[in-house]
Amino acid sequence: MCEGHPAPRTRGDQTWQERAACAVAVEATKDPDLFFPGTLEGEQRVRLAKGICSSCVVRETCLEAAVRAERRSCRRR
Repeated sequence: MCEGHPAPRTRGDQTWQERAACAVAVEATKDPDLFFPGTLEGEQRVRLAKGICSSCVVRETCLEAAVRAERRSCRRR
């Protein structure tokens, strides 16, 4: 593992989610769709979500998981 980079995840390993900032953020627990805005009100929600993510220790791992999930979703269509 290189300094500053997370250890590689094994397939199916989701333990990083326990350390995610959004797992304990009050705003995220009140509004689970906070990270998936789909309306004009989304700008404010996006700023709030980015604020939560900005200090998250597993941000890179989360982004990697989201990108992979999107790729899998696109292949199923």
